Amino acid sequence: FRQQLTPVVEDRKNALLLRFPAAWLAAMGDTAVSVVATIQHALARGVEGVYQLEEGEILVEPTPARKDRRGLLFYEAAEGGAGALSRLVSEEGAFQAVARKALEVMHYDLASLDAAAISGPSALLNLSDARCVAGCYRCLLSYFNQPDHELIDRRQDPALAFLIKLAFASTRGVDGAGEPHPDLGGCPPPDAAPLVVDGHSIELIWRSARIAAAEEGSVPPGLNDNLAARGIELILLPSAENARSQVLADLAVLLGGKPL
Repeated sequence: FRQQLTPVVEDRKNALLLRFPAAWLAAMGDTAVSVVATIQHALARGVEGVYQLEEGEILVEPTPARKDRRGLLFYEAAEGGAGALSRLVSEEGAFQAVARKALEVMHYDLASLDAAAISGPSALLNLSDARCVAGCYRCLLSYFNQPDHELIDRRQDPALAFLIKLAFASTRGVDGAGEPHPDLGGCPPPDAAPLVVDGHSIELIWRSARIAAAEEGSVPPGLNDNLAARGIELILLPSAENARSQVLADLAVLLGGKPL
């Protein structure tokens, strides 16, 4: 009498599931698989870099299948886990840091990131020592992702645009960070990184909406024109409380928030 036995192992690890909007995937058509594969391995390198992990400690699997990549399942492969994924969702600015590290690993100069946030991926500049074309073992290629080597291309505009937006995104962690800012009349939180124009730092900047805000009287001559040339609208915040409240309420509507 013979009976077939199938060994089964149960394991528990820290995991994180990242899903992509269906409309975004559909708009890319047949290139979506390659774009998501590039994002997959870029984010893995970013997590390793930010949290100082060895290659292979964080692994990523496309879901539901390699040929139908609608999401990415990150999990900690190291025994016991390093806690990186928990920190990624709980620490403010963690996703932004991972996206920036990913772009740096992909041989892009982060000094050009502000320009790319406004003008698009074409404004990203390669680092001076970049010698690869679509990918190399110094950036996105590794022993662990050999089946995806033909899909990976660090030059893809949709992948770069995704990482650029994530680098400036306002994310909401499990502790509630990212809720509308009460001091800004219900506006969504501004980007974590300020915008520097001609040496002047603008703290209140929403790059995805191409809107900046500054206190009246704090704007140096020519700043408004410089921002307009970059396609950014500057909102001046009055010092008078009643006028300021109305401007903030209007700004909240423009940014998709809800006035308080």
